[in-house]
Amino acid sequence: MVKFYNQNLTPEMCGKISMHISTFNNIPGVVILHDLRNWTIAYMSENGLQLLDTTLDEICSLPTEVYHAKYFNADDALDYVPKIAALMHRNSDDETVSTNKLSFRIHKTGIGIYRA
Repeated sequence: MVKFYNQNLTPEMCGKISMHISTFNNIPGVVILHDLRNWTIAYMSENGLQLLDTTLDEICSLPTEVYHAKYFNADDALDYVPKIAALMHRNSDDETVSTNKLSFRIHKTGIGIYRA
């Protein structure tokens, strides 16, 4: 098991993430876990870190505003942010939101984000 630590999360939360890191890193895509208390990045898989040419410590330390300004297109966000917010509010395990850029699905453990 890979040891994971993020100073913004409880040891229990870090332990839960650590249990799944090898799976996250073997998914042919990018896994991003957000801390929904403040929307910071709690974890990003190796594929995502390599694509963004960053480290886990660097990406987890970015304030939300900096992370979004650096890595997201503001015009695209106008389309998908309201859809994601509504999906989270409805809290349905069976619902998916798709846009021309991203697909989102709520899981019992959080939100899954899939590049379209």
